Amino acid sequence: MPNNDPLEEDAHFIDVSWNTDDERLDIAVEDIFENTEFETPKKRKDAVVNLKKHLRAVLIVCIRAYQLNPDTTILCPFSNNFGKDAYRGDYDPYNPMNYKFNKIREVIRSLNSQGCLELNVGRQDYFTGGFEQRATRFKPTQALKEYIERKELDKIEFKMELINEGMRITYKNERGFRRILYDYNDIEIPDDVADSKEWLPNYNKLIEETDVRLCHQVSNQIINFNNKSSYRVFHEKRYDYGGRFYGGWWTYCSREDRRYIAINNEQTVECDYRSNHLYLYYGLNDTEMPEELRDDPYSISDEYPREIFKLFITRSFNCDGPYGIIKHISTMFFHKNREDMKDLELLREYKITNALEMRKVMDLIYSKHPILRNSTDADQGHVLMNYDSKVAAFILKKLTNLNIPVLSIHDSFIVQRSHLETLKQVMEEAYDYLSIPWAKPPITEKYALITRNENNIMEETGAVINRLTTQEFDELTTRNRIIRTEEEREHI
Repeated sequence: MPNNDPLEEDAHFIDVSWNTDDERLDIAVEDIFENTEFETPKKRKDAVVNLKKHLRAVLIVCIRAYQLNPDTTILCPFSNNFGKDAYRGDYDPYNPMNYKFNKIREVIRSLNSQGCLELNVGRQDYFTGGFEQRATRFKPTQALKEYIERKELDKIEFKMELINEGMRITYKNERGFRRILYDYNDIEIPDDVADSKEWLPNYNKLIEETDVRLCHQVSNQIINFNNKSSYRVFHEKRYDYGGRFYGGWWTYCSREDRRYIAINNEQTVECDYRSNHLYLYYGLNDTEMPEELRDDPYSISDEYPREIFKLFITRSFNCDGPYGIIKHISTMFFHKNREDMKDLELLREYKITNALEMRKVMDLIYSKHPILRNSTDADQGHVLMNYDSKVAAFILKKLTNLNIPVLSIHDSFIVQRSHLETLKQVMEEAYDYLSIPWAKPPITEKYALITRNENNIMEETGAVINRLTTQEFDELTTRNRIIRTEEEREHI
């Protein structure tokens, strides 16, 4: 939804990790620089170069926000510690080009004085150290929007700058906030990560040249479809913790919206490893999943729905035993993160709101999965993510070498329907490559809810396409064209 109020909560954090060699941006920087007064005098050559560098960064942020939605609001805390290890907020800006945020703030203030940016400064409560009205937000004024259109700056294509060739590592500082590491000289790189550095640029190039689009959107989520570069994220200053792939817009796309992705004007299918981390935990402990649980390891008891058991099991890999799980679930009711709201509603519906009820759920889980009693390492989740990232790396590399575009969402993969059998074969090979065959989970398939219209363009069907033959697929296409009214066509 459009953001008309610069103080709306769903403002986008400032992102200074994008760049371009398009000369239209260089011309715009020179033009705006000459007509703008800054706090720093334009006297010394090094000061001018530095101001232009940071003006360029702010313009890139504004142009990319305009490309996403002309009314997009950008959040940039004006705290002097923002972008430093001492900053007390959760957000850590990815800053591969080493911008100075005091200069970013100076440029924002100057552009505000010039009438290019609408600025609302957050007011800090100095008694508590918090904010009365959230952090500072800004967005382009109508004058800057018209300038962007007139100079065709909205037509510029940007690429994300990657550090360590796309192998990013994070850590938690002394205050417990997660930060991005920039110095990798003292960390030994394992062979599989070094191999990722070799093929990842080829993968990103293949996806960049591929037509990946969303034919229909269910959610109100704002998606930046220009984000197509993938990178890996490791944790705790280690290459054996985490390592999952992020960056592509499909990674952050809702599950409902992903059912409407088309690749190269062709219907897609998403293949998913079912209960992947649970199977991995069994395999890494040299134990086979019980036969009666193989179809659905989360279907444990009729007393609660599988979603509750799945919640407790998946969270348990990041907790130190049953008491750690109960503590973690309990804190969800106090922090109330946006991504936890559905889980909280489910817990309240089944009255699992106290330690006694939570312990009852865990006892039911242990009765079916006694091996989970040994899961008492809070870092186990990082280890399991590292293994599923190795599986994803194997699959992405294999299909890239075959020139087959594939979208990775951690342990699920989206390809064109014509490449389904190839994907499934490679997914079967991945666990043999890791030499943990007992960890191999079943593979599920979900076909996209899209088909071709009479103009040979992919569009939403309104009907589930699941394991159809080519003839059945064509029949559904024809039937869909006949029953679709003009009003429905316009809606899509």
